[in-house]
Amino acid sequence: MCAAEGVRLYGPCKENYLSAPKASALFAKEPFQWLPELDAYRCPAGDLLKRSGREKRLRSGGREEVLVRYKGEAQTCHACPLRAQCTTSHKGRSLRRSEHEEVIVAHRAWMETTEAKRVYRLRGQTIEIVFADFKEHRGLRRFASRGLVRVRTELALEVLVHNLLVVHRSSSQKQNAKETHPTSEPIAA
Repeated sequence: MCAAEGVRLYGPCKENYLSAPKASALFAKEPFQWLPELDAYRCPAGDLLKRSGREKRLRSGGREEVLVRYKGEAQTCHACPLRAQCTTSHKGRSLRRSEHEEVIVAHRAWMETTEAKRVYRLRGQTIEIVFADFKEHRGLRRFASRGLVRVRTELALEVLVHNLLVVHRSSSQKQNAKETHPTSEPIAA
């Protein structure tokens, strides 16, 4: 969505504790070479994983993402010397490719640049402090209610409380500054 709107996104892409691949001795997707002219992947051993189907995944906001499945031949995978590092499946190795894969790969490459890392580090000084405040001082590690409407309401109230506290701190600081450094008024002669 950001790419379509021309918005530069600073953040990890599909890399959190819920979606990150589990620690495994098996090859991740990166060693597989994408071959757009063949609409296939080349595995580390040199064999092709060909298109075998597609599926739709529901994403936030009611959007759907199309994922194309690519699969290696079962007999080729069984005979492969890299099989122990690649798959435990008896049906052969398979991968999924998002319809937005080019955007995802470009975003990951962008996030590896010095400029992106410099800007992303600013999160620690801005929004991450707010998240920490919500978790530590407001007890918002889990929502107390269920359902999207109730969760949105609960979060909106937390944001409102946060914003009111910011306004209060700001006005208190201004008041303290006036009391410690009163403006000198001209004395009438």
